[in-house]
Amino acid sequence: MWTMILSLDPIVEELAPAFTQPSLAAGSELLLAWVMCLGQHTLFRVAQSADPRSLHDHSRRHGLDTYYNSFERSAWTPAGLAHRVGVLILTRLKFFGPITPLVDDTLAHKRGKSVWGLGWFRDAVASTKKRVATASGHNGVVVAVAVCLPLTGVPILALPLLARLHRPGKGQPSCPELARGMLALVLGWFPGRRFTLIGDGAYASKALLQELDERVTFVGRMRGDAAVYDPRVPPARPGKRGPKAKKGPRLPGPKAAAAKADRKRTTAGAWVWQEVAVTVYGCPRSLQAFA
Repeated sequence: MWTMILSLDPIVEELAPAFTQPSLAAGSELLLAWVMCLGQHTLFRVAQSADPRSLHDHSRRHGLDTYYNSFERSAWTPAGLAHRVGVLILTRLKFFGPITPLVDDTLAHKRGKSVWGLGWFRDAVASTKKRVATASGHNGVVVAVAVCLPLTGVPILALPLLARLHRPGKGQPSCPELARGMLALVLGWFPGRRFTLIGDGAYASKALLQELDERVTFVGRMRGDAAVYDPRVPPARPGKRGPKAKKGPRLPGPKAAAAKADRKRTTAGAWVWQEVAVTVYGCPRSLQAFA
């Protein structure tokens, strides 16, 4: 029933190669139905909104198999669609310099015996510094691209690019492992670009950062007692036996380095506090940092 919105038409045309012709038709109808749907956006309600001219008979089978099959049995793949979305973001918004992907996980509250992939996970919204709250639901790991649009009044927009479901139980990949797989996909799509990956303390782990591609710079929170080593590996002495060193000498951890900077009485050399001007949630702030 609905006709494509003019502002969405160029985007649909750019993403069309990721679909076959039948799946593109069903996907376009679902997109318009999602925009026109009132209330909770479940798949059933969205599919019903695709044709609001007739009343639905709930005593019979729903007849919405075309829309359900567009996610379960169609030929398109999420990775193929994400590639098209990434190319669209980077070409239309004209990125310069390093690309800034963001990684984090989010909890969608769900309950029920017939819901697949449920687990009990930490609820970041309900948790406090003194109390960790958990809830039942789907825990999704999301990789987004940070975008700064001038003249909009919004400091940073996060445009979702890829997502993976973190399933509970032994043998399932962890959130950092899922993020590493999605990052590898993005690096393969754009081989000539550099990246600044941003994540919280949960992703500052060996599962994500071990043997990280040299094109990626990670920015995240470290433990106060984290073991920090000089990335410059000293050359082995001639005639020395045993395996070669894989890392440089150990450096003070973040907590020890901060105490060392507090004791510093000069403004020259290493371990000196410096003021850094940053923007936090759209507000300018001055922070202290040392190198």
